[in-house]
Amino acid sequence: MSSLDSISRRGATTIALGGVFVLASALTWGQQQSQTERPVVRRITVDIVKPDHVMEYEAAVKQYHTALAKIPGVRNRTVFQSLTGDREYMLVRDYAKFGDLDSDNPVAKAMADSAELARINIRINNCVEKRTSRIEEVQSELTLPRKPGPPKLIVLSRTRLTPSKVQDWMAAVKDELKPAHEKAGQSLTTRRVVFGGSRSEFTTWVRMDSWADRDKPNPIRAAMGDEAYRKMTAKLAAATEDRTINILRYRGDLGFTSQPGTPSGGN
Repeated sequence: MSSLDSISRRGATTIALGGVFVLASALTWGQQQSQTERPVVRRITVDIVKPDHVMEYEAAVKQYHTALAKIPGVRNRTVFQSLTGDREYMLVRDYAKFGDLDSDNPVAKAMADSAELARINIRINNCVEKRTSRIEEVQSELTLPRKPGPPKLIVLSRTRLTPSKVQDWMAAVKDELKPAHEKAGQSLTTRRVVFGGSRSEFTTWVRMDSWADRDKPNPIRAAMGDEAYRKMTAKLAAATEDRTINILRYRGDLGFTSQPGTPSGGN
């Protein structure tokens, strides 16, 4: 069990259950520039899907991606399916820098010119109850180099911190949690919300090979020792107002690649 699972609002962790799909704009894993490179900027659009429209949504997304793959300049897309949480689809587009957002318009132009894309987009929108969007930035000092190959599962945690204790939390992650993940051979990616949410909100992505990992001893506790682990989790919990954790599964069959060299949105 990851130490990230034990941080809570003064000890009360929220774990959501349900069915979620996550769409991530990225390269297919075999065509990434570098397995250890990680784009700085991530734009995330989250769709809450109607309970009886999940299969229709997935079918429409496949058709949408087939059409997008024919359009020059469209960013590559990878798909994750969450095994917990609401019926969400999360469209993620990754960028090497904020300036790259200025040229992210091929889809909008294609939508205006293509009746096929417009029809598919309407089908997708008809499946959605609610849509939100935010932009996050990688915190390099709180992040380890990306592991090679696609992840099998991801533990995705969203943490809202007490504003006055953000620096305390970041220091604990940098000086204690990150080294422990590295020692244990675990991945760790930390991002901070920049627009579309509170600046006190962070997301962390940690790879997991299978559900059976949850039956094993906590690798972070083992790397640190019981006393150091207890003190670290107490520091993180003291800065945390709320935490939600979900499990994502990589779904390479639902994405597409049109731009070799585009930043990857894996984790």
